[in-house]
Amino acid sequence: PSFDASHLGLNVVMRFRFMAYDQEHEVEVAHSDYVWEILCDGQLLERLSHGFQTSSAEAAFSVVCADGRRLKAVLRMSWRGAQLRWHYGLHVEGLQVPACWSKGAGQISAQEIPVIVEQMRAEVPALDEAATQEAHRASTSAEESETQVPRWTGSELPRGV
Repeated sequence: PSFDASHLGLNVVMRFRFMAYDQEHEVEVAHSDYVWEILCDGQLLERLSHGFQTSSAEAAFSVVCADGRRLKAVLRMSWRGAQLRWHYGLHVEGLQVPACWSKGAGQISAQEIPVIVEQMRAEVPALDEAATQEAHRASTSAEESETQVPRWTGSELPRGV
């Protein structure tokens, strides 16, 4: 379940934007008092608490398109102790989405909004649930087997911010 979060006055620390099926989507991360709140297109989707010793966390959620299709998204948070900052990374359908705004830096360099799914793909029948799960397992296995350290985009913010 999700609900409109526009009236909550959340401490948004990072924003990501991307296109899917000719529709722009925005994912926001709010962080305050050891709680992350994940919003997508203005709807609060997830609240995730953590302890002082937490060094990383992950939130998986779906981005719902106008036609009802669902895109798999994963937001990863990791503590960079040497820099005393949290780092955020978003992947949608296995593709990295760069941050477009952070609380610390404001607008992050004018960049083209990444396209995750082209409109023409909308005419291809949606995969059944079993095929979708298999594709997700395959992409997760491929990500885990990479030997290089993933490059995160966007700014990092001090712990608690």
